[in-house]
Amino acid sequence: MNEFSKTLREERKKHQLTLRALGEKVGKSITYLSDIESGRRMPPGDEIVRKIENAFGFNDNRLQKAAERVRSLPKKIRERAKASPRYAAALLRADRELSDEEWNKAVDFIEKLKNKEAPN
Repeated sequence: MNEFSKTLREERKKHQLTLRALGEKVGKSITYLSDIESGRRMPPGDEIVRKIENAFGFNDNRLQKAAERVRSLPKKIRERAKASPRYAAALLRADRELSDEEWNKAVDFIEKLKNKEAPN
């Protein structure tokens, strides 16, 4: 789950909206919104984000800002990989060799590092 999906889910629940009710307000399906909330999809485009913010009564662009941060992540990874062949090689090797379970463990480890927790 990314920052946008976490914020979307929290706000939807805080506003006591079901996925169906939010979907009706923004013109999107339950499945589509569920995929975004779970992080299986990237944040939607600006128009849909604005509709979601309107449904919540936001006027501070907090969801738009979160969506932009999540969307910029792949670009940052590409830039880092270009700058360092070591990073690029490690990512390519991991993509070929790691199982889904191992990828999940790697992501968990990275999140612990980011949060300054001691990895197991």
